Formats: sequence, C-alpha cells, structure tokens
Amino acid sequence: MRKFLLIVILLQGCASNLYLGTKSEDSRHWPPVTVSVTNPDHPNFEILKRSGIFEISESEETINKVTLLDSEIMFSCGNGLIPPMFTLGILPGYMSEGERFMYTVESDGAKQTEEYYLDMYSRHSIWEWLIKPFRPSDIEIAARALSVAKHAKENGFRQQSGPRL
Repeated sequence: MRKFLLIVILLQGCASNLYLGTKSEDSRHWPPVTVSVTNPDHPNFEILKRSGIFEISESEETINKVTLLDSEIMFSCGNGLIPPMFTLGILPGYMSEGERFMYTVESDGAKQTEEYYLDMYSRHSIWEWLIKPFRPSDIEIAARALSVAKHAKENGFRQQSGPRL
C-alpha cells in the first residue's frame, strides 16, 4: 500500500501555467522609442520585442542601441507546492516566478542600465493542463509583465511581488 501511495504521489502529473502578478491599465502616453538591439540572438529578445516598450529597428544607423543582459531568476520558496502534493494535485499551489529583466541603453555615447522586476507567478494542479491550450505563452506573459513594470516605474508606482490570491 505504501509503494502504491508513493507511486501515485510521484506520478500525479501536475501541470503549471504562468500568470501575470500585477495587472495595469495600458497607460502609454508617448509612442515607443525606436532602437536597434545589438544582440538579437539573446533569449530575452522575443520578450523585449513583444512587450512593445520599444520599436525595434533592424537598421544599424539607429541612434539608440539596446544590449540585452542575462536576466536573474528570483528565489522562490517551495511552500506553494505543499497543497498539490498532499491533495494529489486537486488543490492548486501558487509559486512566485519573479525575474529581474535587464538591458543597457546606449544613446549619444551615454550608457544607462535599466532593470525591471517581472512580477509573475505559476499555478500548479492537475487541472492546469485543461487551461494550458487557452493561455498565452510564457514569453507573452513575461512581455506583458515587462510592459507593466516599465509603465509602473515611469509613473512612480512601486510593484508588489508574489501571487494575489
């Protein structure tokens, strides 16, 4: 009986989806600045492109240049996985999936490093695989989180981290 229970717990088949932690009205007051990305092969390029915070140009003659830096995954405690483990995935568990997104903007010889906290969380349960086909991709969620973080910083708002239950 113990072996059977252990096998069921290990093979419960939970899935996870990524969600935006902070939602905001899209308050763009100015059109996005046109930039060229110096390292378009970087893994974060697609997130930057889909966020809409810059208009990305292929031209090397663009005045503003963006260099993407490696992002840092923020520490997340595993306590959010306790409910799905003990209920075999019936009750969902939430975990913070925060990420620090960084890039350097070079304009007129001056360099400035921008850093944003992407406020996201993931939900784990056996029901998530039903929702997965209808959810935006993880890259789209990260792009929305970057857009929200940039607008929050521009408007002087402080972001909270972690899931809102």
